[in-house]
Amino acid sequence: MEDSVHPTDASFPRVHKILFHFEAIDYLVQQFVAHEALWQHYFKECGVEPFTIAYEKLEVAYEATTFKVLQYLNIPIPENHTLAERQMKKQGDALSEEWVQQYEHLKRKQL
Repeated sequence: MEDSVHPTDASFPRVHKILFHFEAIDYLVQQFVAHEALWQHYFKECGVEPFTIAYEKLEVAYEATTFKVLQYLNIPIPENHTLAERQMKKQGDALSEEWVQQYEHLKRKQL
């Protein structure tokens, strides 16, 4: 089935132009950093060594990374098992990368 968006279809929200907003992005980055620190503290206190996966690795080696997670969890993998096609797709694009560069540049200027 092919997805299509009809601008006159009332069931679809209006599309708004998205704008770079340093303060909003920085707030979310700071929230992420704080949450990550709390998780690391929790794992340390519990004596847990988490299995860490970088998004970039998962994105380029989805199946291999998924099998490594199953192995880490001691879940048997049936012989010749393959994964179903991914339902989620990478959302990052050239605009995302441009914003990363812009954010990092502005963040360096603050320091």
